[in-house]
Amino acid sequence: MELKSVQGWRATLARFGIAVFLIVMQACAVSAPEQPPQPVSVAATDDDTARFLAGLPVPQGSPFYATEQSPEWNKYSSAMQTEWSETDKNQFALVDAFQQRELARLHSHNFVFYPFSGPDVLYMMRFFPGSRVYVMCGLEPLGALPTPETFTTYQDYKFKYLEGVTRGIFRRSFFVTKDMKDTLQGGVANGAVPVICLLLARSGMSIDQLRFGRLDDTGRFVEVDRNSAEATGIELSFHGELRTIETLYYFRSDLGAPFATNLAVQRFLDRLGTPDTFIKSASFLMHSDDFSAIRGYILAKSNLVLQDDSGIPYRYFKQAGWKVELFGQYSEPDKSFKNMRQQDLASDFSDPAKVKPLGFPIGYGSHRRPSSMMLAIRPAKN
Repeated sequence: MELKSVQGWRATLARFGIAVFLIVMQACAVSAPEQPPQPVSVAATDDDTARFLAGLPVPQGSPFYATEQSPEWNKYSSAMQTEWSETDKNQFALVDAFQQRELARLHSHNFVFYPFSGPDVLYMMRFFPGSRVYVMCGLEPLGALPTPETFTTYQDYKFKYLEGVTRGIFRRSFFVTKDMKDTLQGGVANGAVPVICLLLARSGMSIDQLRFGRLDDTGRFVEVDRNSAEATGIELSFHGELRTIETLYYFRSDLGAPFATNLAVQRFLDRLGTPDTFIKSASFLMHSDDFSAIRGYILAKSNLVLQDDSGIPYRYFKQAGWKVELFGQYSEPDKSFKNMRQQDLASDFSDPAKVKPLGFPIGYGSHRRPSSMMLAIRPAKN
């Protein structure tokens, strides 16, 4: 065969092969089914989670949105709205009036310290609104915010659980310690953090950032993974309608004898300056020598102390020359605290000239017997 014929034959085969290849590829392209676009997984924001737990609507793009279309969530949302509206009208409006009347002129708006707080962010912020920093301490575990997957089953049960968690603070003005121990054990709200977030959302606040962390030896907050066993506290920034950023810290911390040697907590508090201190439903712990360190710290550092009779004994303020204003009506402590009656406090409450109206029930015995509070103001330095 001549060379030209061989080359022509090879060229023809090459063109034929390319043509066949293109035909096959076109056939495959036609026959292969188109792949649908894959959905983009969007994680729920901490603010979305707080709103969902509070029975408030979330944006349509939130992973919680689908669950909010369920009859169970709508029933829960309605119940929470009713509970909140009644508490706001019958309790918080009266607390707000007291705040404006007695505290607004004294509140520094710098730093509020709330020891033995549990997750009660509500009353702290009602008495001391608009503060730059809030610090809460309690023995309740931090817990974790639930995910949308948490509510794929047993919705009715889980929403009733959330109603039960908040019922005490709405109806009795405090979280019962025993109930907290029983309730915050593996449930939907398994610690203080989800309850704090729920109550902030119900108070009209939006969460900007939530960080879990611990304190180093110098008293600085160090962020750690929120699932880490190292986490002993949170740093939570939030804002309300005025868009002013406020910061809240909650630490799981023993304020008994260990507080005396817990220099990290003390250094952290010292960095923040002089606090306005709030104490409520504190189980009369600071009447005991075991809590003398935290009692002494509050007396040494605070600008003012607002408390009920379960806080620091009255005599410590009187002996140190603090100006103390009394509100409401003193009543005998409940049976479990019967030995904590303060005769000097009862005596001063019996003098009408020394007592101002309170206007709302609060603390132990709320709605069962008269309530009282005291406002202690540090004496001015000469």
